Amino acid sequence: CIPTRNEEYFIRYALYSIQRINLYPKYEVIVVDTLSVDKTRDVAKMFGAKIIEDDHVGYVGLARHLCTLEARGEVIVQIDADTLLTPFVLYRAVINLMNQRLGVYHVSHYYYDANVLYNLAAHYYDKYFRKPYRTTGHFIAYTKELYNYVQFDTNARVGEDDFKFGEDIYKKFGLGIFRFDRDRIVLVSARNYKRRGLLREFEYLLRRI
Repeated sequence: CIPTRNEEYFIRYALYSIQRINLYPKYEVIVVDTLSVDKTRDVAKMFGAKIIEDDHVGYVGLARHLCTLEARGEVIVQIDADTLLTPFVLYRAVINLMNQRLGVYHVSHYYYDANVLYNLAAHYYDKYFRKPYRTTGHFIAYTKELYNYVQFDTNARVGEDDFKFGEDIYKKFGLGIFRFDRDRIVLVSARNYKRRGLLREFEYLLRRI
């Protein structure tokens, strides 16, 4: 599941990583696009993704919710449009969740377009500070059964949807159903963090400890 709005540049690399870098063969790709005026939908169609059109600008929680309802698989994976999958991350998600009725699996991250300081910040946040229920839109895998009990907040806006989903699951079920795999990664863009700057990025991460 990939929510988009004017992501023609990044979405092509995300979809390429699913088709050519990811080694797990059984998947479907659903793009929930919100009023893009560029070629996002054309690029997604070129890669064979299913397109859902949504006109609620800014409500990423709604986009993730619509995609989950549409998905046919027993394991749902949410990524951002600027996420690049690594070869075995979908395999690990399925292995960790296939025997669980209720479960969440997520992984660490590095930036493919940032310098070593940003990546050190990402490394230390994931390894030492990030709680298991602090899910991020980079990569969240969960069972379809879990979604019957806890869903994305359809009113959640950009930057709120991913953390709130994990927090709501934690409040209902506790830590036992979370698997935060610090040894697995996805690659993401640092575009939003570069706009804030490194010091504000540290502040942003620390607020979420």
